[in-house]
Amino acid sequence: MNHRVRDNVRKLVNFPNDVYNIEHEPDWKVTYNGFETAIDSIETETTNLIATTFQEKLNSSENAFDLLCKFKDVETRKGIKDELNNKYDNVLVRYNDELKEMEELFLKYMHDTPIPKNMPPRSGSIAWSRSIITRIKTPIDKFTSKPEILTEIQAGQQAAKNYVRIAKELTEQYEAKKFSQWKDDNTKEAISMLSSNILRCGEADGTTWFKVNFNPKLKVIIREAKFLDRIGKDIPPTIINIALQENDYMRYIDKLN
Repeated sequence: MNHRVRDNVRKLVNFPNDVYNIEHEPDWKVTYNGFETAIDSIETETTNLIATTFQEKLNSSENAFDLLCKFKDVETRKGIKDELNNKYDNVLVRYNDELKEMEELFLKYMHDTPIPKNMPPRSGSIAWSRSIITRIKTPIDKFTSKPEILTEIQAGQQAAKNYVRIAKELTEQYEAKKFSQWKDDNTKEAISMLSSNILRCGEADGTTWFKVNFNPKLKVIIREAKFLDRIGKDIPPTIINIALQENDYMRYIDKLN
C-alpha cells in the first residue's frame, strides 16, 4: 500500500508540464482525477485489510491493542482513521471472550489444580491462580493507557466489570481461602510434629532399632513457607521460626543417622 501511495504521488510530482499554465489544465485534470481515484481505491483496500487482519490474524486482545497503539500518532485519511478507531470495540469483545475462557479454566480445575512441577500443593495452587490473574491483568493494564475505551464503549464497560469480578474471585476468595487453610492447618501440624520425640524405636527379628523421627511434612511446610513469603504472604511466626532453622534440622538429622 505504501508503494502504491508513493507511486501515485510521484505521478503528480513528475507532471511534465506547468500546472499553472491554462493550456495544460485538461492534462492536469486527467492526472489528478486518476490520482484521486487511485487513492480512494487504496483507502478502501486498506480499510478492508485492517478489518481482515483484526478478524482473522490477531489471536489476542493484547496484540490487537498493541497494533492499534502503533497507529495512534500516524496521520492518515479519515476513513482509515475511523476504521482503526472502530477496532477498539473488536479488541474489547475479544478481551471479554478471553476473560470467559480464563474463568471457565479456573472453574474446571479449581478443585483439581494442575500444580507446577516440584512445587508444594497449596503454594502450587496459589501460583496457578496467580498465573490466570496475570493473563487477564496484562491486557487491561495496557487498556488503561486509553481509559475512554473502558468507560465510553459498552464492551469496555463490560470488560472492566468482568475483570473486577473474576479478579476478586481469584484473589479474595480462592487464594485467600487457600492461604488461610494452609496457615491454620500447618501451624497446628508443625507444632504437633515438633513436639514428638526426636527418635522412634521398634523391634525386628529380636533386634531393637532407632530412627530419626523427623516428619517429611515439615520439609513441605518449609518449602511452602518460603514460596508464600516471596509473594508477600504473612507467614505465622511459628512457621517462620521452623523455616529459619531448616539447615540446623538437616544437620541434626545427618548426625543422628
